[in-house]
Amino acid sequence: MLSMNENQGPLAPAKQQFGLSAIFYLVAVYAVGLPFGAWTIVLTTLILGGWLILFKVKNGNVLITLILFFVVLYFLSMSLQQIRSTAYWGAYSLNQLRQINLAIINYESRNRAFPSYKTDDTGKPICSWRVLILPFVEEQALYEKYDFDEPWDGPNNIKLLDQMPGSFSCCMRDAPANLTPYKLVVDKGTPFEVGKTLSYADIRDGNSNTFAVIEDMENPVPWTKPEDLTIEQAITLLGGRGSGNVVHVENDMFSSREFGPSVSLLDGSTHMIGARRDPETIRNFCTRDDGRSDELETLKGSIKVVRWDRYVALFAYVILLLVPGLVALKRTIASR
Repeated sequence: MLSMNENQGPLAPAKQQFGLSAIFYLVAVYAVGLPFGAWTIVLTTLILGGWLILFKVKNGNVLITLILFFVVLYFLSMSLQQIRSTAYWGAYSLNQLRQINLAIINYESRNRAFPSYKTDDTGKPICSWRVLILPFVEEQALYEKYDFDEPWDGPNNIKLLDQMPGSFSCCMRDAPANLTPYKLVVDKGTPFEVGKTLSYADIRDGNSNTFAVIEDMENPVPWTKPEDLTIEQAITLLGGRGSGNVVHVENDMFSSREFGPSVSLLDGSTHMIGARRDPETIRNFCTRDDGRSDELETLKGSIKVVRWDRYVALFAYVILLLVPGLVALKRTIASR
């Protein structure tokens, strides 16, 4: 019995070592393959199954275990970083703009005027255009709660701040619940110029050449507050001179495309514009009758960024798939 225990004793650490190595290896190879798609689960299983049948791979070693452990940590951290960097959803943003734009169109159709600030007797704005279009985003009850005899931050109206409709909500995951990034350009010469009653009849540059709603992720505002953009602010935001001009990212396998803020036009269309645009082109799209019109294509485009991390992941994935065969080949050579 004593000799049997002596013979069996050394085997336990080897079995334990084999188990840890196998676990770390399997986690590593599956984790590295997953960023390329769920199909890699099937491919990895087939290849590893083939290695097992052909070579009957047995024990690993401590060095391989440590290497695989750090590979797992690296790719898990890379995956988490990718999740954090994709904080905005282009499709969600365009859908929000589409709903708001439709509400503006319906408001103009009923009132023969675009929604603009309502002001008191002194000319001070008391509510945002967002409040005016509430009935057109299925929020009639909320509209009726608003008191137009007091400012937006008055004792009654301030209570409505936390009841922001979903149509105005930000596409950023951790955005405050009562702030919205969707604004109009309200400067002189724009369709929503403060102090003027304007309609589609005043848009001489063409509906498809004039901005309606613009997404301002840099400076979201309380949704009931009458605060929007000047032309110069719009140029700074959309022209790439702002700190957050890259707002939306579309990822492909080995590259990504970066876009600027989303915008809607008075014809009802919505677009993600390029991350850097010509200031004068933006100015022309802000105004309603400057006699100039630009093609929409001049606003589009994106910045392409090569995703070198994906190339590293692919290289690591291939190497990890070859590890069992390389280990078996090494043992075959050593046994000769």
